[in-house]
Amino acid sequence: MLVYGEITSQKGHYAKMRVNHKNFQETGWLYIPQFVTHGDKSSNIYEIGTEVAAVTSENFDEGCIIGAVYNKTDTAPTMDKNLKTIIFSDGSVIEYNKQSHIFTLNIKGSVNITSPKVVINGDLEVSGNVSDAKGSMQKMRDTFNEHTHSNGNNGANTGSPTSQI
Repeated sequence: MLVYGEITSQKGHYAKMRVNHKNFQETGWLYIPQFVTHGDKSSNIYEIGTEVAAVTSENFDEGCIIGAVYNKTDTAPTMDKNLKTIIFSDGSVIEYNKQSHIFTLNIKGSVNITSPKVVINGDLEVSGNVSDAKGSMQKMRDTFNEHTHSNGNNGANTGSPTSQI
């Protein structure tokens, strides 16, 4: 039987829900399906209060949640068919626009990448500082742009480089 309701408790990859049917009865522990579970793994756990659809037995003691559903309170982040969007409760956003081909990350914290090698095929623009284990590009600019050579101009110091970086 197809039912709709709200998540009331969660334990691992199981959840209980209050069904909008028969006096708002609470179900038994229902499976929460995942994208992949064998070999590759994924995890997406519903928060308490999420409205969901489920297929259950007639007495609601067995079944599987088939997905979260939007309602008057929890509305879709966009109705644009070209946007694939995830908005997290902290305000972080992951979005891809199929029409403009722009992938956007707006993360409230840090982004950590662990890889033996990161390759970027294209231009890289950075509005902040760029640093590595030895220092920052700004520190390199400060050093290069102000450096002089002794004994370079009839024994006197040369001036700073005319080409600044």
